[in-house]
Amino acid sequence: MGDIDLIKGQELGGVRVRTRISAGPRGWVWSAVDPLIGRKAVVKVVQVDNAAPEGLRAKTAAWLARWGDLRVRGLSSPLAADQLSGPYIYIVRDFAPGRSLRELAEGSVTLGQGLRLIARAARIISAAHRAGLVHGNLSLDNIFVTPAASGEAGPQLTITDAGVADLAPEEREGEVPTAEGDLAALGALAHLLIYHCAPDPKVRRFDPLGGLLERAIDPHHPERFPDVVTLAEALEELRETYPGVDRPVVGSLAEADPPKESREVEELQEPPLPPTAATKRPGLGSVVRGVLWLAFCVAALAVTYRLLLDRWPGQSVEAPTTTAKLELRTEPPGAQVSVEGQQLAGRTPLTIEVARGRPLEVAMTHRGYRSWSQTIALALDEERRRLRVELRPQAVRWGTLKLSANVQADFFLDGRCVGTQSREVTLAEVRADVTHRLRVRAPGHRTTTRIVRVPAGEVKVLDFNLSPELARLRGDLAPRLRPPGGSR
Repeated sequence: MGDIDLIKGQELGGVRVRTRISAGPRGWVWSAVDPLIGRKAVVKVVQVDNAAPEGLRAKTAAWLARWGDLRVRGLSSPLAADQLSGPYIYIVRDFAPGRSLRELAEGSVTLGQGLRLIARAARIISAAHRAGLVHGNLSLDNIFVTPAASGEAGPQLTITDAGVADLAPEEREGEVPTAEGDLAALGALAHLLIYHCAPDPKVRRFDPLGGLLERAIDPHHPERFPDVVTLAEALEELRETYPGVDRPVVGSLAEADPPKESREVEELQEPPLPPTAATKRPGLGSVVRGVLWLAFCVAALAVTYRLLLDRWPGQSVEAPTTTAKLELRTEPPGAQVSVEGQQLAGRTPLTIEVARGRPLEVAMTHRGYRSWSQTIALALDEERRRLRVELRPQAVRWGTLKLSANVQADFFLDGRCVGTQSREVTLAEVRADVTHRLRVRAPGHRTTTRIVRVPAGEVKVLDFNLSPELARLRGDLAPRLRPPGGSR
């Protein structure tokens, strides 16, 4: 891949190039500024080796039409893109403030911070997936973090380079970007951020987070997450329940604090005394007395053990071998049941046999509902237990809005411009079940305003037919009045 350079002050896609920020195998990045409003921007140049230069302009325009109208909070959409020269293309996007995840990974990141950041990134990517688009190139270098603003619950994320893999397929070694690929990439990023190493299929981790990330990374895992939203929910639930989430993570969740040095203890110890008559080897009588005293202590401990536990030390306790029936019912029915991590055949209502007196981890999952788990132990004299669980539905807070007009128009949602001179605009993350005000305007046409509510988890389509605005008759075209008796 050859080198390429832009000239300072050169204008591309409505911005003015300033200085080069970085260069690498995936392309080159320059800082830029919008000369009209002074907004910071970034220009990225990518070489597309496997595309014919004569068809690259049309391919770039089609890519910009897909990604340019996408408006997702936290996802940096391209502002402009075009062929630069030969196999090179340029992409203009807004400047992403803050520090990259790679910079954070080189420092001290607590488990709670790592889980929150990856969960938020998964929520952002899920909005693109709902619009039918895939990022395809997630890494620690294109996710940026800024401190929480006033009124925000936590730090804000900005994800860049969305869809670049569609233009430069050689960067992904022939693989087609998919939603499953984004899921695996998010799992790998969480592994890098928290464990400080790339995931290795030969190394299996048995802590809760390790098993959770395997369900995202391994494409053949029997319990793999169906989508990135489920991964985000699992990370958020683990953050709420796992102990020590505010401790800095170094290497592994199970890694304990390093032992403290014992120099102070060593300095307090006195040097050994020289051998004297008082420190000579004890005689036979002293040894016998010591052995008798030791035997007495052991016998006393054994008697105490027998009185407290009703059995002698070393006597085995027979585990209960009888079983009892456990009836499982859910509302709604049809939930999948797992016992001690093993998925059972059949769905609720279901009756299973379990050993009495043994604690068992019972979990139930149902599509569209939150997962449920509880540790259950049947008493030794219990023959049957009935368990009824009312599953809680998953909360869906967002909907998708697809807008179209009969002419090139500007679209405004609640006073904010969401599309400029476009016929179609897709808003993938619109707050559901609240009232929104839509306004569409175009030069020479009447402005149209509508009030709309988007159902949660659904796609609402609106078409706007803007009518032309009739021109006012000019004063010089108005008929002139003649006084009575005047000449013609």
